[in-house]
Amino acid sequence: MVLLGGVLLWVGASGGFPSSHWAVFGFYHDTLGLSEAASNQAAAVSRKAFHIPAYALLAVLAWFALARVPRRGLAALGVVLVVAITDETLQSFQPSRSGSAWDVLIDLVGGLLGVWIASRWSARRARGADPRPNP
Repeated sequence: MVLLGGVLLWVGASGGFPSSHWAVFGFYHDTLGLSEAASNQAAAVSRKAFHIPAYALLAVLAWFALARVPRRGLAALGVVLVVAITDETLQSFQPSRSGSAWDVLIDLVGGLLGVWIASRWSARRARGADPRPNP
């Protein structure tokens, strides 16, 4: 699952998916009626905001995949960092994209959130409390 998550992030970075910018731009411009400039800015912010949950999910997957590794929180963040740096490096080779250290930092924020969520879930489960909601 961790490998699949990393591959999906890399494919997206390499232009393997349709441009999310233009799809989001169209929503803001055509559906909400924002100006072209406001739609561009809103689409850029939305794309950056997506980094956090995407990398949080990657960190959660890494946390559980690395269950037998000491200091698995740091190891999961290491996975996030490697994927984030590789993602930004790949983007720097795309004519319409650019790599960004800020994006790596945003990705690490998502990774920290994911490790925090996974560690809380694991701690609660270890105490015998079922973190899943009652049906």
